[in-house]
Amino acid sequence: MELPLYDGGPKILTYTPEAKTMLFNWQRANTEKINNETSEYLRGIWAKLEVYIQRLALILQALDHTRTGKPLSTVESTAMTGAIQIVHYYEQMAIKVYQRLGTSSPLDKLSTLEHTVYDALPEESFTTAQGILIATQYDMPQRTFERWIKKTTLFNKPKRGHYEKLQ
Repeated sequence: MELPLYDGGPKILTYTPEAKTMLFNWQRANTEKINNETSEYLRGIWAKLEVYIQRLALILQALDHTRTGKPLSTVESTAMTGAIQIVHYYEQMAIKVYQRLGTSSPLDKLSTLEHTVYDALPEESFTTAQGILIATQYDMPQRTFERWIKKTTLFNKPKRGHYEKLQ
């Protein structure tokens, strides 16, 4: 396949009215998705797709130009449809990656009582006795606290009877 070289400066392509409407509708839906997303990781990906969808549409339109020989002056709805489908695929893959990485914090899995006690514990190290005193002030039984501080996802035990919060 032979492609003629373009010797002029940058070439500006416009969207056909239908392609522009498709893009704007997708952007509105994506903005709503970003605003409703709680994960900063996914919000960042959704924001990047704003640029990617336009690049993908341009690439698909250029491919169509080489296939058909039609002038390359607009981005048509067929290219935008393809770009939306590709972006949708990447959204699904991003969600799968996010779920597999398990990016949630161990703190997200704490009960209300555990969260209250965790927040009340000193930021620096504390002894088992200090922890028990704090836990019982919030009605957490001593034995429950002693089992709970053994969770290595929440606490580090630098030496016997001493603990540090990890998060």
